[in-house]
Amino acid sequence: MPETEITLERIALIRRLVVAWNPEAHGAPMIHPDAPYGSTDRDGDIANVTGDDEGRRRSTARSAPRSRPSCGTRP
Repeated sequence: MPETEITLERIALIRRLVVAWNPEAHGAPMIHPDAPYGSTDRDGDIANVTGDDEGRRRSTARSAPRSRPSCGTRP
């Protein structure tokens, strides 16, 4: 397995992850599939945290809409 460097930017992103409840079977916590950093503009949220506005413009220009499973709420 390749090593991953833990940077301040990655720690900031981890701290902003939105945890949702997966109602499948007995249920379990999961990262919100539609808005992992708080809004549906994932690339914009990452750019806000990391300050990488140039990276956001590049990824927005070439990315296509992605379908993701819906997220349930905790019963």
